[in-house]
Amino acid sequence: MLISLAIVTAAGAKSSAQCVPPPAYSARLQQLDTQISGFQLYIERGKAYLEIKCLADARSAFESASANADTEKGEVKENLKALAQKFLDLTSAYEALNAGRVPEAKTLLLRSSDEALPPEISVQAAFALAELLVQSPDDSLWAALEPNLNRLDEAGLWQARRYRLIYGLNAQNATARIAQLTEILANDTPVQTRLEDEIILAELLRLAGRISDAELLAKNIEGEVGRKAISPDLRVQYIRVCAGIASVEARNGDHAAQVRYQIYLSAMGSMYGSP
Repeated sequence: MLISLAIVTAAGAKSSAQCVPPPAYSARLQQLDTQISGFQLYIERGKAYLEIKCLADARSAFESASANADTEKGEVKENLKALAQKFLDLTSAYEALNAGRVPEAKTLLLRSSDEALPPEISVQAAFALAELLVQSPDDSLWAALEPNLNRLDEAGLWQARRYRLIYGLNAQNATARIAQLTEILANDTPVQTRLEDEIILAELLRLAGRISDAELLAKNIEGEVGRKAISPDLRVQYIRVCAGIASVEARNGDHAAQVRYQIYLSAMGSMYGSP
């Protein structure tokens, strides 16, 4: 299951019905038409549109899925309609966030992050809420979400580990968190896990103001990311981290960093349709 950073990043949602998917998603949508039909086709269409924040199109697809479920009977009908409604609830959360109704969005995302829900809904909602809380801290809401993030971290989802480490990062706890991750990296770990932790560490270093250390680490792992980062989301996260480092350096008057920053933004745009 792809847990796209285009989902967990709340900013820049596209709510227009005229939303144009980037090429990779257009191809994916066209392939769906030849592979599946009926309820499942509408659900998969909605999920694809939700990933790129084409919210009106996602809502239309999920509503079509709900209508298609009416052709079934009994428990099958009820289960399919309930699933479509869960996706509609998640869509409503993004719509509320896009409209600036942040308290409503938080409530809906927390509800959708319930681990009893299908992972393709609950994991997306948990990461979207975590991203929102990183941007707009709320300790009481974080306390409600954190057990779910702990579970996802233990299941091996690096995004959960990242949010746990960057939420509430400040001058008082940054050194301890960096040391914690550095200690983990001192042990033998699988290549993919090591890359995940190194990319998170580079972000922690940047957020802690240790720009030179962050840049050095990012450069040291660049080749490894290109060769061994299996997850598309991990690759785009690496680019985001590099863009963040370049942005700080550019603000400090480094003209070469400004060029790198624009290149990173362009790369992210080509991957997900927007930076």
